[in-house]
Amino acid sequence: MVIAIIAVLIALLLPAVQQAREAARRTQCKNNLKQLGLACHNYHDVSQQFPQNYDGRPLNETVNGSWQGNPGCFGWIVMALPYLDQAPLYNRFNFNDQSGGSGTLGWTSQNNTAAAATVLTALLCPSNPQPSTLGVDVAGCGGGGTYNNTKVGRTDYTGNLGFIAGDWRSCLVQDGGNIPLSKGGEAVGTVLDAWGEGGSINNYLQNMNGVFSFFGTGKIRDITDGTSNTILLMEDHHWSAGKTKPGQNAGDVGWASSMQVSTAANLINQGYGYNDSHKCHGISSTHVGGAHVLMADGSVRFINENLGLTVLQAIATRGSGVPAGEF
Repeated sequence: MVIAIIAVLIALLLPAVQQAREAARRTQCKNNLKQLGLACHNYHDVSQQFPQNYDGRPLNETVNGSWQGNPGCFGWIVMALPYLDQAPLYNRFNFNDQSGGSGTLGWTSQNNTAAAATVLTALLCPSNPQPSTLGVDVAGCGGGGTYNNTKVGRTDYTGNLGFIAGDWRSCLVQDGGNIPLSKGGEAVGTVLDAWGEGGSINNYLQNMNGVFSFFGTGKIRDITDGTSNTILLMEDHHWSAGKTKPGQNAGDVGWASSMQVSTAANLINQGYGYNDSHKCHGISSTHVGGAHVLMADGSVRFINENLGLTVLQAIATRGSGVPAGEF
């Protein structure tokens, strides 16, 4: 009888214990984004822009699908390292090292891979079941490349590209073209321009309506909708097959990559189940009911996965003029 009573008590207490643990993990995740926000703003104070993101392509690239051979494929997280109390790690990167092999732009040289293999707990949501180091690829940078089969540190936070069709990284549209996005009968009202191959040939990737792009980053003055109404960073667990398989990571989750930018048009905590190593990125988490975002004013918000598309578009874009409303 006593054993049975103890078993019942344990069964009653276990859910409460699990909820308390998840609450603690969620708080830590929120704090991670706050620290990243401070780093981004401190960088902005020094450089008059948010941390630079650049995948090596020529800034004047206007040729459809033309990949580059220029050096410099490093992401915004690398640039923010000194402002995350990681100056020694930042100094380990050699931005002129081109020994990584064809198509890698030096990003996967032995020296830089060793630095990228460092695990940074400030970039990891404790609720994410994925390993802290993963065998991933470069993606994007010079048309691809690998880390010479070395596992590197992952990130659960990405920069906001805006509310755009993600082209080859999107589950919403085939390469090149426009989409009338809708969810449950709700339409945004305008089609979303696809960027990339087959999309806007002129000013390739320069028409992002978020804060980050693949070869540059915005300034506070660019955020005309207001910093409190615009997402700067988002929680992104880099799923390759949707929320039904949260432990199955995408192929470009390495924190040093310039690919750590995502479109908010891939719906929150989506479950597309598109089994591809680079598609379907967006606002996502294993927290129940939604995910965290960092607004450009440095505040962290937990947004509901059922948020209406019009509101999502408003807070994902820096200068659309669309009222954000309540969220």
